[in-house]
Amino acid sequence: MKTPTTNHGNSVSKLTTMRWLKTAFLIFSAAFALILGTATQSHASGESCPVPQSYTLWAGQTNDVGEVIVSNTATHLTIKYMLNEDERAAGTTFGTLHAWVGTDLEGLPTNPQGILVPGSFPYSHTPSSDVWHHTFSIPLNTLGITDLGNGEGCGLELIVVTHAEINYADGRNNGNNDTAFGGDNPGDGPRWWFYITYEVQCCDDTPPVFGRCETAFGYGTHIFATNRNHNPDDLPTLRLSPGRWGWANRVGQPNTIVRPIYAGAGRNITRPNRVVGELTIERLGDGSVRVGYEMNRTRQGQYNRFLHSVHIYASNDRPTTIAPGRYGYTRYFGGSTVGDHSATFQLDAEGPIWIIAHAVVCWPR
Repeated sequence: MKTPTTNHGNSVSKLTTMRWLKTAFLIFSAAFALILGTATQSHASGESCPVPQSYTLWAGQTNDVGEVIVSNTATHLTIKYMLNEDERAAGTTFGTLHAWVGTDLEGLPTNPQGILVPGSFPYSHTPSSDVWHHTFSIPLNTLGITDLGNGEGCGLELIVVTHAEINYADGRNNGNNDTAFGGDNPGDGPRWWFYITYEVQCCDDTPPVFGRCETAFGYGTHIFATNRNHNPDDLPTLRLSPGRWGWANRVGQPNTIVRPIYAGAGRNITRPNRVVGELTIERLGDGSVRVGYEMNRTRQGQYNRFLHSVHIYASNDRPTTIAPGRYGYTRYFGGSTVGDHSATFQLDAEGPIWIIAHAVVCWPR
């Protein structure tokens, strides 16, 4: 894929490489840590970084029981486990929790048969009472990240393995407890498990201009998930994950396609109040493809949503990953009030192309 041309607002820049911008930024204030709940591990003070990333917590491999939220400050990585509302209403609680973090899977504890051993993970917690959430706070310097404030470690991809024991109160699973893992990346070995890929984000002292932020995708022709209850529109699936929501677009002949952009559309459930903007895909006959984001506007013509970051997959090849950081194109806008952005890619003119348009969309304060 050739170097894309990007455009947002009135500025146009041609990139020479596809790299992570080491632009320091701050979206949430330190008060956001209170939203994530009180950590039972020690948590040093530090600035909050954008934007907490949410991953499905899978029990028994296919049962969505909650989420794992990963974020970082300038000094700590935070991992929060949280059961969803349905499970809390049913009386479900957490048993022992385990977490492991590394830059690759080489040091992950397994037995001689290759079976994962969560009991040997370096971070664990056994609740003394019935709980439905818990937070680990891990110093970044224990992961070899010592100078995040100067850009060292920005964009570093971490492997996060989160294990949980699930205690059902309604007799499910034949009255037995269950095992759960967070994420959508399947691990190797004779038994199932999942892991998370998380990219370290950078901090600075820029005042926040955003309120809450959510993950967003442009609607498409295909979904990622294999679970039937994640396919309300009966679309073809790329079979990339049991339950990761989001869409990809397969585009054939030169054409202009306009799609809604949905934020927080878990299980691919599309509601009008989830529409935050519009995605435009323009495929020309010479192989060039323009992918454009446009956020919703108020009646006065001002943007009522802002782009914190975008990730775009543009290729002649069918997608094989659900990790936005691996799509090939990333732009961070930090605390800027950017409401539109576009990028142009040069692809082969023959055959179909694939586009995934991901974003983190924020509400103004």
